[in-house]
Parts: sequence; structure tokens; C-alpha cells
Amino acid sequence: LAELTGADVTDFTFTSPAEPEMTAEINGKTVPAPLFNEILHAENGTKALGTYQESYYKGEAALTEHAVGKGKVLYWGSVFDEETTAAILELLGIQPPTAEIAEAEDGVNLVLRRKDGKQYLFALNYMTEERKVQLKAAGEVLTGADLDGNVLVLPAYGTAVVRIE
Repeated sequence: LAELTGADVTDFTFTSPAEPEMTAEINGKTVPAPLFNEILHAENGTKALGTYQESYYKGEAALTEHAVGKGKVLYWGSVFDEETTAAILELLGIQPPTAEIAEAEDGVNLVLRRKDGKQYLFALNYMTEERKVQLKAAGEVLTGADLDGNVLVLPAYGTAVVRIE
């Protein structure tokens, strides 16, 4: 894939429990680079967008960007986790479709659906304790939760459907 990614893998290994937890810096944020790491050598105008912060990998490329046609290919040399994925999506300027409608605490999945010209926000709490969702748009709770001002309160493992007005 070197032609597509514009990068060559010059070293790779599983992380060691004897070493500090491996991280990388992406767009000024320190994010986990767990379990497995590749050192990427950027070639042919490819840019390093993230670098490792620990061990002998320190300062080496962890995330690269290579222009291909009208697009670009990003290469992440580690295992994805939620925090790293969020940092890469932010770097790309990609926001979830719910960003302007609601913001949820950790452990809550928000999904936006449309039907017959109306929008519905589905909120699913995967945690063992109550979680809150801050509504940024006016809405009517149809099922499953209480609304305290603009805050949707989801019980443990609770779900709710809100029609967005």
C-alpha cells in the first residue's frame, strides 16, 4: 500500500508492558497509541500529522497524510480507540450529524434519523448509571427519559426518542 499511503513502515512491534503507555500527538492533542505501533516514514510529499511521544519511537511519524487525486489517504500506525478516532475526525473537520443538535456524556450513543421531513434523535445509554444529554435544539421527548430544561436525563441502560423541532 506504499503507493497509496505515501508511507513506508520502517519498524513495527507490540507495545511492551515494561514501557510507559504509548501515546501520539495529533493536532496538539495527546492520544493513546495502544497495543501495536508502526513507525511510518513519509515519502513523496507525504506529511506527518502525528508523532509518537514515548520510547525509542519518540518523534517518529504515527499518522501520515498523502494526497491522492482529489482526496487524501491518512495512515494511522497503531490501534484505533475512541479518543484517537475522535482526534483524527476533528483534525479532518468531520463532526457527527448530531453535533449541532445535542451533546452527550460518555457512554451515550446519539443517532439522528429523518422521516417525512421530521428529525428524531435516538439516545442510548450504555452505562450502569444515569447519563445526561444536553439538547442544543428544541425537542419533544416521545419516549424513555425526562427532560430537565434542555437536559435529557437517561436512566442506566435507558433509551429515549426526541422529535427535534
